[in-house]
Amino acid sequence: MPYLYIIFNPGAGSRTAGAAWQVVKQRLAETNTEFAVRVVQHHGHTEQLAHQVGEFAAHKDGVMVVIGGDGTLNQAVNGLRASGNTTMPLAYVPAGNDVDFASAAGISTDPLTAINQILDTEKPRTIHIGHYKELTYKSSGYFVSTLGVGLDAAVVYASGGTTSLPVLRHRRVNRGVRIAQLLSAFVNRQPFGAAIHHNGKNELIGDLLICTALVHPYYAGMKLDTKNTLETPGIDLLAVRDVNIFHLLFLLFMLIIGKPKETSAIHHYYGNHLRMTTNTLEFGHVDGHELGSRLFDLELSTVPQLLWQ
Repeated sequence: MPYLYIIFNPGAGSRTAGAAWQVVKQRLAETNTEFAVRVVQHHGHTEQLAHQVGEFAAHKDGVMVVIGGDGTLNQAVNGLRASGNTTMPLAYVPAGNDVDFASAAGISTDPLTAINQILDTEKPRTIHIGHYKELTYKSSGYFVSTLGVGLDAAVVYASGGTTSLPVLRHRRVNRGVRIAQLLSAFVNRQPFGAAIHHNGKNELIGDLLICTALVHPYYAGMKLDTKNTLETPGIDLLAVRDVNIFHLLFLLFMLIIGKPKETSAIHHYYGNHLRMTTNTLEFGHVDGHELGSRLFDLELSTVPQLLWQ
């Protein structure tokens, strides 16, 4: 078993991640597994810790294990990539409210089962994560689940990027709150226009509510009817046009019961090289982290990532 570099975010999952860490720590002691743990102390610290591990790890065949939610995993990926280390595999013990990546990767949300998946692995597998370049502001980064512009990003902004109330610790409750927040933002919506570059062609779309890029079919705890998986390179870009409240409720209901409805209100693009440009200031988010309000000119693609699980 390789050496484990653990990054633990005690603030994940409305601060219930500590229980997951205790389970993991006990199992590592039982199996005499060598590890070092680094504890996240503040916002942005995860990325710093991951950068340090990637750059200065004494065990070059080590594995970085992230204990937290998809947001923590996102920051760890970005920190590891920023260090220039693309050979260290990642592993994940889901302990947050948003665990769409775990669902897509086949990783258990039970901490004991998740750490056993890590310990039982003999070699890494290759998955694909999202990469974006923001051409206007000359920035770039990676995402493990979604990058969104418009209504869903406004929800992230309104909620501060996290869900912290104790009653929301249950993931099914959190999903319902996410939908309620989406409906609340819908009431104050301001549709926008975007240009989508796909397969050598530009398509102009007006009256958009949401423009979301996904690297796997899971979104807010629901499985969507998309083409992509983590095992294959490719981005699904969903552009949802403005609809009335009854149409939106119908679409959400069909998503919740796992029977997404094809409709002319949803434009679906798929490929490994997409570009999306907005013509107004819009909110954006990446894996639940705010990107602020800005004009977006995004190039979207996927890159391979080693996963030890």
